[in-house]
Amino acid sequence: KIGFHGHNNFGTAIWNSIVAYLSGAEIIDLSIKGFGAGAGNTQMDIFLTVLEKIGYKPKINVSKIYKIAKNFPSILGKEKIKYQNQFSEPKNIMSANYGLFSGFASKVDYYSDKLNLDDIEAFKAIGKKKLVAGQEDLIINALYNLKKNKSNK
Repeated sequence: KIGFHGHNNFGTAIWNSIVAYLSGAEIIDLSIKGFGAGAGNTQMDIFLTVLEKIGYKPKINVSKIYKIAKNFPSILGKEKIKYQNQFSEPKNIMSANYGLFSGFASKVDYYSDKLNLDDIEAFKAIGKKKLVAGQEDLIINALYNLKKNKSNK
């Protein structure tokens, strides 16, 4: 079997790993949030999201990977391992995945926490609204309605 281990020194670990996969590599070395020495390695949550975007179905629950990635810094902190973010946060990945203006990411993340909503559901709901930059005021409305609809079920 052929495998690939990508380093992110030039910010190309994701794409190089995708090309390796499409070229027949059966083993792709990935890590949560790109954790690794120096510039890090291929970031698992982004790699899996890109695979889905180009029409491949990963054999792993991407939603669970997003949640692990979100909690990763606190997990490492408990082990007294200094963590430095190498690349993108899950909220930035989800923002891109659901077609949102990147400036919405922190607001969706903030309001989903305040309303006790699942991040992924929140990003999907906002994505379905097809909001554009300048419509930030509609985020809280959409998430409030999502919470209300969930409560009525």
